[in-house]
Amino acid sequence: PSLEGNLAETFQLMQTDMSKDIHRVLSSFKVQLSELIAKEDQNTLQERIKKASVYFHEKNHEILYMRLQKLWVATDNKTVKKTIDQAIEKLLKEVMLKAVCLETTKNGFEIRSYLAARAKASIEESQGKKKSRPKESTAPETVSRPELYNALVSWRNAKASETDQSHYMIIHLKTIVAISSLLPQSLRELKKVKGMGDRKVKAFGQEILDIVLEYGGRNNIEPGIVQPEPPVKLLKEATHLISLKLFREGKVLAEVAKARGLSPGTVANHLATCISEGTVQVEELLEKNKIDAISEVFKKAGNTLLSPAKAELGESVTYEELRYVQGYFEYLEKT
Repeated sequence: PSLEGNLAETFQLMQTDMSKDIHRVLSSFKVQLSELIAKEDQNTLQERIKKASVYFHEKNHEILYMRLQKLWVATDNKTVKKTIDQAIEKLLKEVMLKAVCLETTKNGFEIRSYLAARAKASIEESQGKKKSRPKESTAPETVSRPELYNALVSWRNAKASETDQSHYMIIHLKTIVAISSLLPQSLRELKKVKGMGDRKVKAFGQEILDIVLEYGGRNNIEPGIVQPEPPVKLLKEATHLISLKLFREGKVLAEVAKARGLSPGTVANHLATCISEGTVQVEELLEKNKIDAISEVFKKAGNTLLSPAKAELGESVTYEELRYVQGYFEYLEKT
């Protein structure tokens, strides 16, 4: 069955950002935890847990929760739709449970309070008290006129119930996307839309046309002058290269983050990836004296772990700057 929506794009972005912003940092965090536990340094251990909880809570919300909330999938196959919705719902519940656990450890880790918070969240989830994804579907980003698309989908749903037919027997989702894009102004133009043959135009043409014309009237679109408008396609360009493009347009880190709806840390990771790939020079982002200072600490330690380097250099550098030089070292390893 055909799928409409942003499922593939969303999971691709989540996988990319999780690899950079969660898995890589988590590997370093596990090493630090092992060292601190071995030293029995409880104070430092708790402080590190607090900082890590804040960081991972933010990333859990930004990379997973918000994207799952905006995930949109539609298909004419009810069984497939139900299976996908259930899988997404299960994943979202796991993300929400992790958020509760991370929130609990922002003030330090205490086994009793942690287990109590986790148990309470699990009970609330099973009782349906936790908010989940919105049930109402909205038009995907690929649709150029979402208001019209949603109106046509609502009409189709009502017509399917009224006639006791499957939704796809009324009109396919791809046809709705095409109608929303092309804005036919007559039955003759409607018939030219792929998926709208003589039978469907005869059965539903006037109702569909009325919805389109009503939309055009409310939006001051005059009949007879509409030009075909193809659906807006999602950018297939890698997400870190999109950030680089905005940076090279003259935007600073905070401006790129705001334009993309991301955190500055995520954008910094994107730029660090570009450095590691050789698509941007580290000198474009960082002064030579800082590059040298960070490089010296990395060489001395024999690794490029960020937290130990930050502890040694203190407030003289930021985590973003450390990531840039880390990316530079990754580039050197490849060449």
